[in-house]
Amino acid sequence: MAKQYSNQMVNRYSVINLFLALWLGFVSQASIAQNHNVQSKKMVTIAVQSFLGPSEANKKWYPTINFLNKKFDKYHFELLVIEAQNVSLLRELVATEKLDYVITQPATTAELQFLSDVIPVLTKKDKRGVSEFGSVIITSSENTKINSIQDLKGKSFAGANPLGLG
Repeated sequence: MAKQYSNQMVNRYSVINLFLALWLGFVSQASIAQNHNVQSKKMVTIAVQSFLGPSEANKKWYPTINFLNKKFDKYHFELLVIEAQNVSLLRELVATEKLDYVITQPATTAELQFLSDVIPVLTKKDKRGVSEFGSVIITSSENTKINSIQDLKGKSFAGANPLGLG
């Protein structure tokens, strides 16, 4: 009787092992097929400069990434979150042309334009259809030498945050 029980156990384990082997084979084939599908698409890397941390940036931007991946079959969009204080990483990735698009704030956009010849292609518009940068430079009413952005050349000014003027 013990020998028969032992054979039943062996058969049970054999069936379980066979099932696991088939399942793992199926999962790896599906993974390889999915990976091949992604590799055959043109990768588009979109970096977002996050002031609220990676978790909030992912929550805000992943729906857009998912939409783009569903909408455009020939491309695979990926999100790269760069924390605001790591602006040197953003500069490096732009300079080495590792990014296709950058979502950032106006001061960083101006800096990247100056350093790397990037071109802003999109500007956010508010509900009224107005695009505004949201930063203000205030001068004394007695200062008549600064009346436009061009008048700032060679001048110093301060911002609320070294990473952004907002």
